[in-house]
Amino acid sequence: MSPDEIRARLAELFAEVEKLKTFVAAVERGDHDDENSIASAAARLLPPTPEPKRLFGRSKPNPPDTRADQVRSLQRNSLVLQALNRMNKELFPEIQELQFRLANQ
Repeated sequence: MSPDEIRARLAELFAEVEKLKTFVAAVERGDHDDENSIASAAARLLPPTPEPKRLFGRSKPNPPDTRADQVRSLQRNSLVLQALNRMNKELFPEIQELQFRLANQ
């Protein structure tokens, strides 16, 4: 690989890293939430269990239903993890290798 080809490939890799960083920021803001799949996954989860009755027959109010928020958080974390894994396991090692090869030419 010639130095010009290495520089061109490095530019492509850096552009992809920036695109993935932008994607991660968008996911964290919630721009990539799929509300239909969140609703269907939340419907499959068990509802929160009510508090048992106390000594005099009173019980605490039922806890709020956070199933959709839990699924949303899981999906966001999964997307972020996929993007970060791609950067850390594929792109950055290739960038380091190309920078090393460019420095040794």
